[in-house]
Amino acid sequence: MSEYTVKSGENLWNICKREFKLSNNTDIANKVNEIAKSNGISNANNIFIGQKINLGTTNPVVNNGEQKNYSNEINQAVANKIKYNNLQTYDDVTRLEASSVSIFGADIKTDEQKNNAYTDYSAKLLLDYYDNDGDGVVSVEEFQAKEQAGGQKANELTFDKLNADAVAMGGDAVQMTDEEKAQYNLIAQRTANLFAQNLDINNNGTIDANELAFLNKYADGLDGSEDGVISASNESVMAKSIMGTNAENKKYNEVINKYLLGQTLTAEEEQILKEAQSTIKKSLSKASGINIEG
Repeated sequence: MSEYTVKSGENLWNICKREFKLSNNTDIANKVNEIAKSNGISNANNIFIGQKINLGTTNPVVNNGEQKNYSNEINQAVANKIKYNNLQTYDDVTRLEASSVSIFGADIKTDEQKNNAYTDYSAKLLLDYYDNDGDGVVSVEEFQAKEQAGGQKANELTFDKLNADAVAMGGDAVQMTDEEKAQYNLIAQRTANLFAQNLDINNNGTIDANELAFLNKYADGLDGSEDGVISASNESVMAKSIMGTNAENKKYNEVINKYLLGQTLTAEEEQILKEAQSTIKKSLSKASGINIEG
């Protein structure tokens, strides 16, 4: 559930329009009535600063308990994305790195249709790939677990490839020590953790479709045009940006990279990491229009 705190100058109309990414007046009015009724608000125009309002979930993965019908392009793009993420051999790792999916159909022409496509793709990907317990909501922990598993598998397959190449060239088999395995796993865990935590822009403990759509839209836009083609390489660049590995602040950048490399942080560095995350989330909030809560 998502609890929203009313701020100065706000009303249910602009809250619902913004938080649920609605543009049609009828849809906004219906959502206002729904939220007012569920919160026991008799007059939708009479809310006050600091009032807590339960918005339900802003993750449009489940619609009234039923899965939404997505376009053929969205269904195929999600199916392809999941296929690329199913790493079994080192060749799969290289295919994933070079992969891309297309989410726009021929009928996608307006900015609103494009934005809806990014959100639909993100919602279905969350539902089909990240939602491990099938409850229609993806927690930060679920998202992190899936990303961590993928990172660890890629590391394992990459090491196996290096080992096989060494043997093929007449060298000795390379054995990874338990300590080295633990280090690689820690790096994958920390990378996934920082990515998931920072992508939870509104701090509500879940990764919703709007947050993931922000990543996908900007990843697509990295090549100069939001054409609905989302490449894995650009997703990787966006993920690094969200984690802050390219932070302009030198102090932030050093601590973030030290953390991601599995090194132990001092108490002072732990505080710097928290400060960096807060700064990054404020920047993401401004860029995405998603308000930070808590």
